[in-house]
Amino acid sequence: MSTAHSHKILGGRSFSHDTTATLALNVASQIVRLVSGGQSCRVIGRIGPHVAHDIQLDRHTGDRTIIRLSGDGGTNLDVDILDRKGCVCAKGHLPIDEELIVFYAPRDGRYTMRIVNLGNRINAYDCEII
Repeated sequence: MSTAHSHKILGGRSFSHDTTATLALNVASQIVRLVSGGQSCRVIGRIGPHVAHDIQLDRHTGDRTIIRLSGDGGTNLDVDILDRKGCVCAKGHLPIDEELIVFYAPRDGRYTMRIVNLGNRINAYDCEII
């Protein structure tokens, strides 16, 4: 089972509401805080076997978030959107490393997008959050 560890990267840096940010995550578990709906972000990462990368998303009721995940084809990657209590609000669990999720926030709050590598080797991925 995968576990997510909380390591701040980029000094816990927040990105402005109307900019597009590109983040790079390495093989170890990482957590990134993104601010506010309406922000585009691209996350490029390398995720180790049975590891999770968490990206925190602050959203308002009704905010639409589109997540496009594309891996290197070597392992199965899954994506979950979790609320503050850890309940799954949306998920992408295809048996490959390509996922597309369209999520509408049911209420104001912080959500966690969790990317999980279910395979036994490192997977390089590119994830767009729109």
